[in-house]
Amino acid sequence: MAAGLVAGAQGTAHAATIFVPCFGPNGGGAGLVNAINTANLNAGADTIVLSPLCPYTLNNVNNNTNGPNGLPAVSTEITITGNGATIQRNPVGTRPNFRVFLVSSGGDLTLTGVTVRNGRTAFGAGIRVDGGAALTLNNSVIRNNTANDPTPGGLAFGGGIFNNTGSVTIRNSTIRDNTAVAEIAAGAGIASGAGSLTLIDSTVRGNAATGGDAAQGGGVWSIFGNTLNITRGIVTGNTVDAPDVAGAGIVAAAGGTAQINGAVVRGNVATASGATGQAQGGGIFNGDPMTLRNSVVTVNVARATGGGTATGGGVLNEGALTRQFTAIVANVPDNCVNSGSGTGC
Repeated sequence: MAAGLVAGAQGTAHAATIFVPCFGPNGGGAGLVNAINTANLNAGADTIVLSPLCPYTLNNVNNNTNGPNGLPAVSTEITITGNGATIQRNPVGTRPNFRVFLVSSGGDLTLTGVTVRNGRTAFGAGIRVDGGAALTLNNSVIRNNTANDPTPGGLAFGGGIFNNTGSVTIRNSTIRDNTAVAEIAAGAGIASGAGSLTLIDSTVRGNAATGGDAAQGGGVWSIFGNTLNITRGIVTGNTVDAPDVAGAGIVAAAGGTAQINGAVVRGNVATASGATGQAQGGGIFNGDPMTLRNSVVTVNVARATGGGTATGGGVLNEGALTRQFTAIVANVPDNCVNSGSGTGC
């Protein structure tokens, strides 16, 4: 078997530990491809161990399941112990566009001590998680991935992570410097729809959604019945820029719920460039039942540079907002604004 397999009994393969060296015939990006293929065939939970601080570079499309992917789709329970390694689409020269990871139905991927970077595709450039699948990040970084669709009317969701009705748990990790660019762009850091997204002791920073028509959720975009939980998180320095924009830091809307506890939402900027455009929610745009507890929303900005309107510099609330021991202060042009049937500001 490829890449240094240490496994159980003869016959049907059971849970295994697979070591992938940095270099050599069974190492690097090609060795990681082989290791995931092997793990997908095994019954039980497999662990893939990477070399410390090694760059595992992917050069080509491996498959086209729900868009181009650099690695085989994860369809079983796999833990990748990275030891500070990076898994990346090759950043040098002209390479095909593809995402790094796809977790398909039945897959359960845990990344520990891994950086995922430079993926490029329309939906989930770093990682895509589909229905019936789960992703857990521990002490990991998702950075410099781009969700992009340059076609007229194009959609781009989830520069870093796109959770498509699955389950995502992020602990002690950073989602940073990812982008979403299209006519309609959303969730440059994380886009999560009709599933669950939990962030614990994690940071979402410096992500940017740019739309030719609209942009939402520069940091986090939680919609379509999604369950969002943020505990002791930092959401900072994220942006949305388009003729119409909402929620540079966080969007929570369209039938879900949101619990934000012990978080800081700071320094996010929503810029509406359209002549009649709207900038709604520099820090947070809320359309769901949301609880803000023991948190701070500050120094966020909603601005209209093309002649439109800007409101809810801290929070634009169209849902049922509950505030407990939470400061919403020093935002521009205002702090917390109820809109429509919104209550709680």
